[in-house]
Amino acid sequence: MPILDINRLFDPLSRILITELPYSNLILDIGSGTCSITNLYPYLDTKYILTDISTSDDNNFNLAKQRLKNNKSCTFIETNADDLSMIPDKSVPLITMLNVIEHLTNDQIKKSLEHVYRTLEDSGTFVILTPARLGRKIAGKYKANLGHIEEYTYEELEKILNDNGFEIVKYRGILDINPDGNVSLKIHTDKQTPYCFWMECKKIKKGNNDD
Repeated sequence: MPILDINRLFDPLSRILITELPYSNLILDIGSGTCSITNLYPYLDTKYILTDISTSDDNNFNLAKQRLKNNKSCTFIETNADDLSMIPDKSVPLITMLNVIEHLTNDQIKKSLEHVYRTLEDSGTFVILTPARLGRKIAGKYKANLGHIEEYTYEELEKILNDNGFEIVKYRGILDINPDGNVSLKIHTDKQTPYCFWMECKKIKKGNNDD
């Protein structure tokens, strides 16, 4: 039986995770960085495969590994988002990519999503969280010194996902941009004004060779 940590539900993103996502006993988190998924996902008995690259001793992933070194639920893999070759086919029920896709080139996105499609169980769930181009432009923070290669509209992300074998089955806009350009905490379904997109996806059949 899933073990729920009620204290985590006070975090706005945790409330989305618990209300929108199914329980999973295993999560593959791509581009983990600070490994925030381990603090946000509200179930205590979930196992995590956390992937990212370590560029220095004090980068986010290395610091997170030190913080979580005694957490037996975490497995750390140093790898790029576009190389998940060590993860077996159809072995993960829930894959998350939180604030990652905006840091990738088009080629890296394609390769990364190919690995997501391959490693995700047929009935599994894939979740993307990424900044919204229009909302961030309104706030004057479009690609603002965050190492972002590109930020997308809803329609652009939908096409990228469809072209790589995924369909969006649930969507939420997280945060909203007020007329004065400030950000306020809202969770809604509008596709034009959010600061971030939250997309829950399922696999669709790719070509004629897919089982």
